[in-house]
Amino acid sequence: MLHNMLSIVADTNPTKLAKDLLVISHLMSLALGLGTVLLTDLHILRHAFRPLDKSDTDLIKRAHKVITVALWGLWITGLGLFYLKTNGDLAAASPKLWAKLATVTLLTATAIGMARVAVPIVTAVVGQRLIDLGLGKKLMLASFAAMSAAGWLTALLLGGAETTRTADFTTLGTILATSFGLAQLISCSSVVLTHFLPSLRQSRVMS
Repeated sequence: MLHNMLSIVADTNPTKLAKDLLVISHLMSLALGLGTVLLTDLHILRHAFRPLDKSDTDLIKRAHKVITVALWGLWITGLGLFYLKTNGDLAAASPKLWAKLATVTLLTATAIGMARVAVPIVTAVVGQRLIDLGLGKKLMLASFAAMSAAGWLTALLLGGAETTRTADFTTLGTILATSFGLAQLISCSSVVLTHFLPSLRQSRVMS
């Protein structure tokens, strides 16, 4: 079996083999990043109503390191695929390739922002409940979480949906704006609702 596999590799065009390896590595990086983001967000939501402890912040820091590795993987493999498809000619890049590049750029900016802003906020409130934070801090954390989740899900859509292959700039721009916009709307609306709902209930009881 090993001999047959080596024969297939040896008979495969080097360019096609390189593309296959890049695609596989690209998908692995995407799966790693998306899975880590979703699991971390789920953990935070489940424990938002109890005091944070050091294990929570350690988990968040480890998750951020994994996401950073996944982003490096996306950049390296993505640029490799970009070069193979365009031969280094930027004018030959399709709208989908530019949309992918924009998505990974947004993901990278989000990761940098989380490292410099979100993670320090969470680390500083060990012993407190996230639900008890000020509205500004909660909105900031929710915004970063929404950007991250939307970015990874959009990357999955662009990489896996065949219908986006021939989409034009307008369509892809609409997809990106809708994805990130809806994520922000849902996330921040939920924060505002949970922040003011207890006060509204208390006001009604007192009245």
